[in-house]
Amino acid sequence: MSSVDAKGVLNSTELEKALVAKPDMSDSFTALMESILARRKEAVETKLEDLSKFKDGLDKIEEKNKAENLTTLYNNYSAVVKRDFQRAVFILDNLAKLCEDIADITPSSIVKDKDSINPGVLFKKKGRFFSGSEGTLTNAGKAFKEKVLDALKQHDFIRRELTEIRLSRFERVSLRKTTQAGIAPIGPDPMIDAIINSREQVAAEEDKFMKRFLKDLKLSQAVAITNQFADSKFKHTESQSQLLLNISKMISEAGATVTAKMIAERDFLAATTGSKADGALVKQAIRIYNALRTYESKVYGTLHSQPQLDTSRLPALFAAYNARSDAIVPPEYIASKAEQKVFQTTVASGTKDTREARMLAELTAPSLPPAP
Repeated sequence: MSSVDAKGVLNSTELEKALVAKPDMSDSFTALMESILARRKEAVETKLEDLSKFKDGLDKIEEKNKAENLTTLYNNYSAVVKRDFQRAVFILDNLAKLCEDIADITPSSIVKDKDSINPGVLFKKKGRFFSGSEGTLTNAGKAFKEKVLDALKQHDFIRRELTEIRLSRFERVSLRKTTQAGIAPIGPDPMIDAIINSREQVAAEEDKFMKRFLKDLKLSQAVAITNQFADSKFKHTESQSQLLLNISKMISEAGATVTAKMIAERDFLAATTGSKADGALVKQAIRIYNALRTYESKVYGTLHSQPQLDTSRLPALFAAYNARSDAIVPPEYIASKAEQKVFQTTVASGTKDTREARMLAELTAPSLPPAP
């Protein structure tokens, strides 16, 4: 380029305008706003997507928490039922122990025949005679009286303990239902509903079992025995027939009570697990039956028959002893031959088939599915 041409370009008015002109801000602002809007739109879309994922995650966590909380609720409920059952078994173990204590301390050969007893077993002579109010107890008679009265005190303790467990059951059932409704009401969620339906069914069976298991323990002769042992009445001039049969009846009632609870336990196991096992209370029922046989053998000797133990006949055995005691009419000491025959018939009727039929009739609940 020649110097003339160069001067022409430098002196060009267009070049001067381009060099001194300010930048057009409108173009830059528009580009900036478009960039901001684009980024904001992208950010909003991203956040909406993240929020949606977060909500789904929260829902899943909430659903999982509800399921875990419900499972914990029912697991805790079952644990408390199990604890109360074990506590009740321990209490009934005390009942078996007191029956054994009575049988162990009872002197032998108290009853002589249907019309009289051997007075020297329980009472000392005053001179040549057993003189009513002046008569004193032998060591064996004194130990017998003290042990029976002590057993009756234990009976009161056992009743109080079972009553306390029975009252706590009402509170526990109400708390379970209230808590379940607060965690997750039935209806909105099929998975939660499935948990509630299955576990509520099990909980209802547990509650039905405990209601049946905790029925009151009533030994009808407890007060009468205490009165008959009063110092003013417990003497040779008073007939001991009623006292002796009442003690026998008390032990047989204790056995019948434990046997009924044993059957309730067996039915619950059959309903919830399909198990045919007799459960934990068979041992206590057997102990009480052995105590009953020992007591009657000591008191009545061979005047009353004593059937051998057969666990399949326990309900009938206790019922037979109870009925035979009722059949003794003081001042006589033993049941009549006719009543002894009834006793044998009752014992023989308590076959395994009869017991299973009775249990089947009492078992009203269907088999349950396994808990989730």
